[in-house]
Amino acid sequence: MKTTRKWILWYVLLFTLLISVSVYVCKHGHIFIATFIIVIPLAMVINGWIAEIEDRSPGGFLNPNDSEKQRMEQERTNDSEK
Repeated sequence: MKTTRKWILWYVLLFTLLISVSVYVCKHGHIFIATFIIVIPLAMVINGWIAEIEDRSPGGFLNPNDSEKQRMEQERTNDSEK
C-alpha cells in the first residue's frame, strides 16, 4: 500500500509540473509545444500501464506458465499425433 501511494503521489506531482510548464509555454504563444508537453508523457504512462497489464496476464512475460496455454499446447500436440 505504501508503494501505491508513493506512485500516485509521483504521478500527481509529475503532471502538476507538466501542466504548469504547459500553461507557461502556452501563454508565450507556443500552443503546439504546450500540447506535446502534456500528451507525450501521458501517452508514455498509459503505454506503461497497458504493458504491465499484458505482462501480468496469463501467458504474459511475468506469468509464462499459464495452465490454459499449456492445455492448448497439449491439445495441439495431441491433434498433430492423430
